[in-house]
Amino acid sequence: MIFLKKKIGIGLFAAIILLFLSYYFIINGLPTSISIIKGDETTVKITFPFNLYVSGIEDTELTINGQELSNNYLKLNPGDITVKATSVGSSALSFKLFGIIPIKSITVNVLPEINVLPGGQAIGVLAIHLFLAIHLR
Repeated sequence: MIFLKKKIGIGLFAAIILLFLSYYFIINGLPTSISIIKGDETTVKITFPFNLYVSGIEDTELTINGQELSNNYLKLNPGDITVKATSVGSSALSFKLFGIIPIKSITVNVLPEINVLPGGQAIGVLAIHLFLAIHLR
């Protein structure tokens, strides 16, 4: 009888350790922040085996898997989620298990699109032309 209680206790302890380790590795797989260019979308892989619920602060207009983000919770199935931003700003996403247990918060930074236009003389090309002109003389 004592041997059976020890065996059950060791089994329960091993199961609890396994649950905590899997929880730890899954949570560390989620990023703490995401940066997106306005109008673009990014994909985040969720390896959690259960459905998660996400809500957010509406500072920016975000869509998650094609659904508008609001203060109400959106149900997410396991797998990849797609986050798309339509306005510049910052927002916080709160992930919860079963809509009750907080899992992790992710900050989404939406940046404006930046265009870089080259202008003027390229110094490296100019220096090469001068070097060739001096060397050939």
